[in-house]
Amino acid sequence: NDLDANSTNCLMNAFANDIHIKKHGFHPYVFEIAGMVRSGVMSREEGFKKFKENVPGSTVQHITKIFSE
Repeated sequence: NDLDANSTNCLMNAFANDIHIKKHGFHPYVFEIAGMVRSGVMSREEGFKKFKENVPGSTVQHITKIFSE
């Protein structure tokens, strides 16, 4: 429950994604997932779902706290 939709085992991914979105204004996997949709690996709806699934804020806060100590 504490991982994002694009990670299987690393809390750092959610933290890095959050920073990337804040800095650049878009999800770091947008181009990769768009390619997968175009090639038929996943549907457009599945692609959008990858970006809309939110990681609990507590996960990102936990990682942020670790790095600020």
